[in-house]
Amino acid sequence: MESISAFITTLVTTIILMTAVELIAPDNSIKKYINFVLGLILISVMLTPIVSLFSKGETKVINEINRYEKEFVKMDKNEDKGRVDRNREESFKNNLNKNCNKLLEEEFKGREFESDISCNIDIKNMTYDIDKVKIGVKDDSIKKIQKIEINRSDSSAVIGSQTKEEEVNGETEIKIYLEQILNIKAKNIEIYKQEK
Repeated sequence: MESISAFITTLVTTIILMTAVELIAPDNSIKKYINFVLGLILISVMLTPIVSLFSKGETKVINEINRYEKEFVKMDKNEDKGRVDRNREESFKNNLNKNCNKLLEEEFKGREFESDISCNIDIKNMTYDIDKVKIGVKDDSIKKIQKIEINRSDSSAVIGSQTKEEEVNGETEIKIYLEQILNIKAKNIEIYKQEK
């Protein structure tokens, strides 16, 4: 409302000033130039509120866009932070598994390992706590033929079989090694045989 009253006041003042200048101006060839300049002044006075409306409107639109962008970026940062934390955790777990595989393969030559480590990760403090470790073992060495004993007295054949403990060749050594490098108890380590 103030802008309209200011516009009307400016317009009326300009018209009064123009009328006074026309009355004072001499009646010669300069009068048409004076009228031209006064007309330009009147047009500029009339266009000023329209230009200011567009410029303020543009500023208002720009301010709203900036406010929206800030809120969007803020929301996006929160989502990105969660996504980045999840990506960091996944990368950490993948690297931990790869490093475990590499250490096992260096320690136990001729075997391939596939680790699956379950752990809780605190990205802020850069700490982790290993809950359980599953290790798959592929043994490329040639297996010895197992000894077959036939007990003829009770007419039953006993074939030397592997017990659960001996299912993977060197399982005990692998568990001991993992206890040392991962600081985890043997009961939380599961070792299984993988097919080639």
